[in-house]
Amino acid sequence: MNFIVSSGSEVGILLLGLLVMYKNLYKMQVDNQRQIAEKVESVATRANGFFDVFLDSFDFPAWVKRVIVKDSGEVEFRTHFVNRAFEDNLHKSRVQCIGRTDKSIWSSPVATELHKRDLAVLKNKSPIFTMDSFDDNKTLKCKRFYVYYRGDHWIVGFAPPMEEPLDG
Repeated sequence: MNFIVSSGSEVGILLLGLLVMYKNLYKMQVDNQRQIAEKVESVATRANGFFDVFLDSFDFPAWVKRVIVKDSGEVEFRTHFVNRAFEDNLHKSRVQCIGRTDKSIWSSPVATELHKRDLAVLKNKSPIFTMDSFDDNKTLKCKRFYVYYRGDHWIVGFAPPMEEPLDG
C-alpha cells in the first residue's frame, strides 16, 4: 500500500490523518488505494494541527521516521517523532530519539534489525507487521508503512496492543 498525497499543509497533519484512518479502518479490508487516499485527506483536513497531542493520546507506541538518502546512496531513517507511549514502553525519551537513527538509539543488533525492516517497507512501498525485540527484552508486534508526502519519504510505525502477551 503506497500513500501519495500532494496537498496539505504539514507532514504532521498527513501522518495524523494516516493514523486516524488506520484506527478507524483497523479491522476492515480496503483494497482501493484511491479510497484510502481520499479518507486520509478527509481526516487530515479536519486535524487542525494537533499531531503531537493526538499521537500522545494513543496508549501504544507510535513513531515517525524521515527517509534520507545520502550522496553515497546509503539510506538513513531519522526519527522525527515518538509518542509518550513509546517513551514509557521502550524507556527512550524524545530527546534521545528525535533527529537520530536507530544506530544511535539502540544496541547494534536491534538497530540493524530495525533498519532492515524499514528498508523493506521503503523498497516495497507496502506495510508490514513484524515482531520487534528491543534492548530491554521487550517484544512488540509492530506495523510499519510507507508515506510519500511533498517530496519526502517517511516510515510510520506503531505497536498496537497484542491480543495475548508474549512470553519473554
